[in-house]
Amino acid sequence: MKPSAANKTAYAILVLAAGLKFTLLAFVIPPLMQPDSIGYITFANQFMTGWEWFWERNSTSGEDTYRTIGYPAVIAAGMWIFGDGWEQGVIGFQIVLGLAASILLYRFASLALDRWWLGLLVAVGYTFSLALVYEFHILTDALYGHLIVITIATLGLIAMRPNERATHILIPAVALGLAFLIRDFTLYMLPVFVVLVFVAVVRRRNSLAAKTAMFVTVLVPVILLSGAYASWNEHRTGERFITTGARTAALLPLVQFAGQGVPIFDQDTPLDEAARASLSTYFYADVLNINRYLEQKGLQGLEMSRLARDRFMQTLAEHPLIVARHVLRELRFLSLSQKLINPLNAYSCLLYTSPSPRDLSTS
Repeated sequence: MKPSAANKTAYAILVLAAGLKFTLLAFVIPPLMQPDSIGYITFANQFMTGWEWFWERNSTSGEDTYRTIGYPAVIAAGMWIFGDGWEQGVIGFQIVLGLAASILLYRFASLALDRWWLGLLVAVGYTFSLALVYEFHILTDALYGHLIVITIATLGLIAMRPNERATHILIPAVALGLAFLIRDFTLYMLPVFVVLVFVAVVRRRNSLAAKTAMFVTVLVPVILLSGAYASWNEHRTGERFITTGARTAALLPLVQFAGQGVPIFDQDTPLDEAARASLSTYFYADVLNINRYLEQKGLQGLEMSRLARDRFMQTLAEHPLIVARHVLRELRFLSLSQKLINPLNAYSCLLYTSPSPRDLSTS
């Protein structure tokens, strides 16, 4: 098959796949929820009730300091555009972005594997695997994952095609900036993207100045946005930070380490007192209970976040092998690959029923 005909066939199949998802959304699978969904909806509702919170805030507790603004803004846009049907609007947007990611993934994979049908298999496997599950949830996972795939696939195309238009570097630049607004974890992934961007631009046939400009173009949006975000929170609260998410993200592994017998909470601080009073299951429920205990003691979100982050860094310095083992276990390389390219895994996940966002938001 000629390359142009092969591409048209692949694009048509991927568009049909997206159409199937819209059919499932309309007739089979309602928008799904997880506990975190309520937090995003609560934050989104602030957009609909006024803008005072955007300029003035005294506390570092609350959803608008715990989470980044990106996904709640998407939900708020869905509420504004679609009204009561905002859940379907958000899911539809996630499906459309997934289509864009799968097309770029097809282009990159078909070039890397030197077979258009192999590239199509990779793209179809992606679009009907764990991405499918996330797309039907009111969660950040789908948008964030698609933006990362768009970034990596585009950088891969630029690396493998030295004559690719230089302006295409704007795609990963925008995608990476938006990814930061969805999840500030993007900052911790920045060293990885520095390497990927370098590999992508170093093979270009442009001048050194042009290559440098392309390199900077991808990374500057994330750096500027992170600085602006910290300044925004400083204006509202008097404290410079991006989110207080570490009070759960950094605390969960600490709780799990404690469950393995590692002496994590053996000091004399509010965090240790809260942990000793709350630990029972050594999982996420304990994290929430520790946070509630600290809130009852008068600590705000930023204070809890700093306590958890500092203790995690201390644990990393004192027990690096335990932390490394935890990271490797959480990655589960083989399991992850099965989830990414395994439609049966996605279907089994969707067998579990979840209430609609409207049901949970009123509960």
